[in-house]
Parts: sequence; C-alpha cells; structure tokens
Amino acid sequence: MDLIGILLLENDNNKKIECKIQLTNAYELLIPPIAFYKELVLEYHELKKLDMQTFLQSQNHNLLRFLNHKGLKNEYEIFIHQNNQLYGASLRIKERLSYKLGEAIMKNSKSYLGYFKIPFELRKVKKEHFKNQKDQKNLPPLKAYADYKHAQIAKTHLPYLLGNALLQASRTPFKIGYLSLPFKLKKIAKNYKKKF
Repeated sequence: MDLIGILLLENDNNKKIECKIQLTNAYELLIPPIAFYKELVLEYHELKKLDMQTFLQSQNHNLLRFLNHKGLKNEYEIFIHQNNQLYGASLRIKERLSYKLGEAIMKNSKSYLGYFKIPFELRKVKKEHFKNQKDQKNLPPLKAYADYKHAQIAKTHLPYLLGNALLQASRTPFKIGYLSLPFKLKKIAKNYKKKF
C-alpha cells in the first residue's frame, strides 16, 4: 500500500477496512524481531568458537607432528611441564579433613538440637572424607601451585581452625583433649570474631 493508492481509494467501506488492516500490520514490520536476532548472534558466536577450537586443535596436531618428525617432542613436553602453572591450592585446603570437620561444627552449632547432632555429623564427614581420599593421592604438593600463598589464607578461616583443634584433641593420649575441647572451640570462635 502506498500514498497514491490511498488517495485513489474510492469511498467503499470494505476497502477502508482492508486499508486499516494493512496499516496496522505495517507497524509490526517497523519493530525488528529482537529475539530472532539474539538467537542468530548466539549461533554465530558458537560457530566462531567452534571454528577457533577446531583451528587450534589442528595447529596443535601439526605442531606435534613437526616436533615428532624433528625428534623434539620430549623437549617440548619438558618445556610445557615446567611452564604450566597449577591453580587450586585453596580448594585443596578446603578439601582437607580439618576444614570439613570445622564446617560441620559451625553448621550444627546454630541450635541446641544441632549440638546433639555434632558427633554424628563429624563421624559422617570423616567417613566420607576417607572414602573420597583415594582420588587425591596422585596430586602434586601444595607448594607446586601458583596460588599457594593465597591458599595459606584458607588456613586462617574459622572452619579450618575449629577442625584443626578437634583433630589435635583426638590425637591426645587417652583422648583427654576432648574434655577441654568445648572451651578451646569457644575461645577460637571468640578470637576469630575479634579479628574480624
């Protein structure tokens, strides 16, 4: 529909209705389908990412073939091993038994009923920890991680301190450390609150 067609329109009611319907449909054409454009952009982004990954994989494969051909593959693997930096030391500290025990103590010490649950929760945590410990035997030492100094901060967290006090009490002869443990835990929590 154009301006000349509207001007040449006769005084016919049916044609006026058709003209109004076409004009109202014209407004829909003015607003672009944003959701459709978003899908197109996301699809394009995924394809570009896939192309980049494929390209990098092919380049890596070609490099390894070249190094193998020249007899430099072992030197390359040594170089990569020396220059790879590991991260995740703080996660490893949080996976220690002392940290997990401290978290269980903190979680259950918020109510009187929780205090009675603490021994059962600690036993459960200890059992699960030793069950999952087999996977962590082949990991490098903590000092090999690039974020080792930042991970030492996790040792100053309250759960770690509480769990560490519990483990020290369990190592005393005849388990005498358990008698003074509640007072030690309270003192640790009080000192921690003073710091922060």
